[in-house]
Amino acid sequence: MKKPHPTGGSPHNLAGAKVLLVYPPASYVDMPTLGIPCLTGYLKAQGVGEVDVWDSNLGFLGFLLEPATLLKQEEKIRSKEAVGGTETLQAKALYMLPQLRSAIQDAIDIFHDPKRYYDTRMYDRAMAIVRLALECYSTEPDPIRHTFGGNGFSVEIDRTRMRFSMDDLIQFAGQENSYRLLHEFFQSHLSFLTRNSPFDLVGFSCANPQQLLPALLLARWMREAAVSKAFVIGGSFITTLRDVICSNAKTFDIFDYVVTFEGEKALLSLLNAVVTGGELKTVPNLHYRQGESIRHNSSQKIEDLNQLPTPDFSGLRLQSYWTPEPVLPMYCTRGCYYDICSFCNHHENYFGQFRARTTDSVIHDIKTYEKLYRATKLFFVDELLIPKQHVEIAERIAREKLSTRWYAHSRVENYFTKERLELLAQGGVTLLHVGMESANSRVLKLMKKGYDRERVLRFLGDLRGTPITAHLNTIRSFPGEQPEEYLETLETVWEYAKAGDYIHLYDFNFDPGAPIAEGGNPYVASVQKVADHDLDNALEFSLVNIQEPTPEQQAETERLMARLGQNLPVLAGLFPSECCWAAHLLYVSRYRDKGEGKKLEQPLSEMEIVLPGGEAFSAGENLKEWEISLSEDSRILSFPGTAASQWVLFNAVDFAWIPISERLGTILRRAGPNPLLISAVEKAGGIEVRDLRTDLYKWFRAGIVRLTRPRGKRTAEVQAA
Repeated sequence: MKKPHPTGGSPHNLAGAKVLLVYPPASYVDMPTLGIPCLTGYLKAQGVGEVDVWDSNLGFLGFLLEPATLLKQEEKIRSKEAVGGTETLQAKALYMLPQLRSAIQDAIDIFHDPKRYYDTRMYDRAMAIVRLALECYSTEPDPIRHTFGGNGFSVEIDRTRMRFSMDDLIQFAGQENSYRLLHEFFQSHLSFLTRNSPFDLVGFSCANPQQLLPALLLARWMREAAVSKAFVIGGSFITTLRDVICSNAKTFDIFDYVVTFEGEKALLSLLNAVVTGGELKTVPNLHYRQGESIRHNSSQKIEDLNQLPTPDFSGLRLQSYWTPEPVLPMYCTRGCYYDICSFCNHHENYFGQFRARTTDSVIHDIKTYEKLYRATKLFFVDELLIPKQHVEIAERIAREKLSTRWYAHSRVENYFTKERLELLAQGGVTLLHVGMESANSRVLKLMKKGYDRERVLRFLGDLRGTPITAHLNTIRSFPGEQPEEYLETLETVWEYAKAGDYIHLYDFNFDPGAPIAEGGNPYVASVQKVADHDLDNALEFSLVNIQEPTPEQQAETERLMARLGQNLPVLAGLFPSECCWAAHLLYVSRYRDKGEGKKLEQPLSEMEIVLPGGEAFSAGENLKEWEISLSEDSRILSFPGTAASQWVLFNAVDFAWIPISERLGTILRRAGPNPLLISAVEKAGGIEVRDLRTDLYKWFRAGIVRLTRPRGKRTAEVQAA
């Protein structure tokens, strides 16, 4: 089937128009954003002559990890030019930077290497090196911290030093010499940005809160360099916080325009107005300053998603993303077909109306992705796929023998019988993200989920018998939930979860626009915005009539959370320690493609864990009697600090870096290579080892310590017990 294209042409001939679309830091680096390719495809289909794309998120991370940039940072710390952070942090950075400079390129290469990427120890080593390298920039005077983890690259504001408010961000963005690192990155790309300038329009897409400050700074510097005639910002985060962003007149000192909700038609209409000098009042979803007032145009949605072209990734260097093969985002719907859950505010981005593309359109795009980009691993970003269409897409993929493996969001639905779940598996569904939230009927009713515990158990039972790996959402402390009810959820997941599943242990947040924030829940005493942080996409709240957990409930809750929080699969070497989203899809796909799916299907509560050296223990085994000793590659380091020394366990091979107490560091240093019983460390070190998986599993996976079964104990005896 030929993919339908948008009907009609652009209002005026835009063949000579030039647009630059920018994705600012910081976000995922293992797959590209979907918003900019959607805009690119639409603008090109409407005849816009030149649409350039700049993923400055990926570029900025690469810049920070260049050996030359790391060397410059080391020199600045030594010369006292970079005096941010603590004295301890500066000492750690000076200790690590020479080693990191020599190791960083190999670490980055691991993410692109089809062999080493799937070696969990190599993957963890690469993650640790990148994380430590970025930590060295926390010695900068700016109130900004750079981090790296399973959710990608992060640029976090230190809220003890700067409020997360629109006024504060704009003030910071207007200061001279602010955010030196980002400015040097911008300067290194200025020739690229000005080679075809001026652009008629530069658009920034912000999907998450941490992208706003970099977007403000980049737009300001680009304006000063005359890169474009006009600047516009949009994206899901901008839409969610539109009341704050669009009501602040200072926003329009940096951006000429703000677009909320869907951007395809709005951006085309805005471009036409900028190029021709036409009226702005007819541009949908547009906010702009006119004289002393701010204008807010009417909102407009795209009624027929099938008229949109295939997202265009051609402007992105897909081989630069941090995976050994491309993982691309895909969509089938906009909005949520259920849209009733009391805690959810995602409807804020979709006008509250659900729309879906046809299965033919989706299959066309799947084939196009494989043909143009050799992409067979797809990440459906939909809030929820319609269950019937979910099965239809899978059946088409199976019938046409496509090699697609995909990730999709779902909920507990009666429609998903075991037979239909089998059809999903046969049609390439590899990861199914299920918004279960709770397994307690009373709490589910408070959440307005539309199902009860019986349906949850039936769904989980059917899913357990299907070769599909799940992402299961749970929410802790929902208003009205009592300790024993959350414990019931954890016990249910522990009973049904498989070794390959990813369990999300979320804490409840009050999101602006969520139905529960408007009232109606008898356990909510008060709800208010976070003081001084008007960009915080969460509300402060207080609850009433909530019981405190008993000590026994608290201990059992912590034990189950430790075991469900990916610790056991990581300890077993099934996945690396931070394996989520694209990485999880790739790892699970590889196991299934190699015929090793049984590793993923074994019950989590029964899985056997084999440690380096061949020792094995079962998931439920008591490890208090096992002996631990430091490995030969481990060092105990202490760094001077302004208040006290910071002690760490450091493994020079895997770059594992774990803070410990001074008392424990002294004990371990005194013990040397001699083994210590865990109980002895617990007693002498003044630490509480509640469960091996809570406190010590990272030590073992990182190679910092070794674990030895007590003499006289055989694996078979322990398993039998």
